[in-house]
Amino acid sequence: MSLFDKIKIVFPKIYNSKNFWAEYVQYYQNIVDLHQLRDDLAHPKTDNAFNKDIEVGLFQQLVNFNHEASLIAVRKFIDHYTPGYMEDCDCKDDF
Repeated sequence: MSLFDKIKIVFPKIYNSKNFWAEYVQYYQNIVDLHQLRDDLAHPKTDNAFNKDIEVGLFQQLVNFNHEASLIAVRKFIDHYTPGYMEDCDCKDDF
């Protein structure tokens, strides 16, 4: 079962119809984008092995990716199903 099937089917059944993907479309899309970036980096196409254009494209994709939006989306996802689980740090450090 794919990650997205789990988010759309399994989580709503477990958490009494709380439906993250329908309630937070943009956050869900950020998670989809993060997953796609992960797949592109972890599973490059083997027929393009050692192709510099592909490597440059992956690097540009990584550099241009909105990492902060994805981190916020993952936090929102966790908080949606487990409220209060993630807390802000009061140390004022920028991590």
